[in-house]
Amino acid sequence: MNHLLINSLAPSTQKAYLHSMDIFVKFRENHGFSDVWPIPLDDLTSFIVYMFRKKLSHSTVSGYISGLSYFNKINNLEDNTQKFVVRKLIEGIKRLGGPNQKDTRLPITRDILEKLLRSLAVICKNGYETKTVYGFIFASLSWFYE
Repeated sequence: MNHLLINSLAPSTQKAYLHSMDIFVKFRENHGFSDVWPIPLDDLTSFIVYMFRKKLSHSTVSGYISGLSYFNKINNLEDNTQKFVVRKLIEGIKRLGGPNQKDTRLPITRDILEKLLRSLAVICKNGYETKTVYGFIFASLSWFYE
């Protein structure tokens, strides 16, 4: 049974979840929290605040909490990661974007768009794929031409 459960996750997800567990265990050790399972709500909320103060991104925090949630569920333990306050703390990190985080994404310029479109001849196997990609680009970037 364990073999099936372990293989229900992609190898990269397994690695990420194990990493989240390692980070959480180290957090508990370094901050004097007891090794209690299921994870008490106070431990989780303190861990989230700790990660926010360490300036971890929303996606990293969310990923770590997902790993802890999986561990609770797979061991048939109460899953405090789904509690209202936990979800709201994570949402708060998302809304704030983390301390001092700036949006580093750049807009797609005409030059970049032209390069993307020229690369379709190499990427797409047939006309159907090319038309599909053109349709996707048009739908998602229509603001570019406005």
